[in-house]
Amino acid sequence: MSTTSPEPPDDLTVFLLARMEEKEAAAESLHPAYANATTGAVMAAPLNVVARRDHVKAEVAAARAVAALYETSEYCERDGLVNAMLALVGPYADHPDYDPLWTRLLLDAVEARDE
Repeated sequence: MSTTSPEPPDDLTVFLLARMEEKEAAAESLHPAYANATTGAVMAAPLNVVARRDHVKAEVAAARAVAALYETSEYCERDGLVNAMLALVGPYADHPDYDPLWTRLLLDAVEARDE
């Protein structure tokens, strides 16, 4: 088995960035303050909500950074970045736009590494 991953389809980056936009929008909905339904007073959200929002936003920024590196890298530098991109889209395998080929490419890369 080859030790390099085949070049994935161009829509891998488009797919990942679209999922990051969705994730960021969901994080933005976790407001650091909310109005109490009974009194109408503005209250601070629990720290775990604020921390989760910040964590998700950091994950999104990291995925976007990997995508940017992938898009601007030379072909010979892409092998590790391809695998990183494939790993980042893996959690979205149940999304209708997910290409099952991406799972196979990542599994092939892992198997090649383990040989």
